[in-house]
Amino acid sequence: MLTEVGIIGPAAILQLLSSQFGIRRLLHEGGPTLFGAFLAAGVVDEFFMTLSPQIAGRLPQTIRPGLVEAVEFVPDTAPWFQLLSVKQKAEYLYLRYRCTGPRRA
Repeated sequence: MLTEVGIIGPAAILQLLSSQFGIRRLLHEGGPTLFGAFLAAGVVDEFFMTLSPQIAGRLPQTIRPGLVEAVEFVPDTAPWFQLLSVKQKAEYLYLRYRCTGPRRA
């Protein structure tokens, strides 16, 4: 249940929430490091993303996290998603995806 550094992994967290509290669905709104850990553990079923009509950039010296941090995905292991729905409100797009796992060759 605990990793070598004393951290409870995502699968163990979900198992605990299910067995101890009867939780069957969990909305994850953590940051990019926690999201990366859940993706790497293969426990993300769906992914919701809001697309804004504004572009943000960064300078090389600006440290600002991306969507996923602390894990690296390469094309052979990266999670892929199937688009389930698109909703629009004004200039915003609300995208819903289902995780299909790594892309098979």
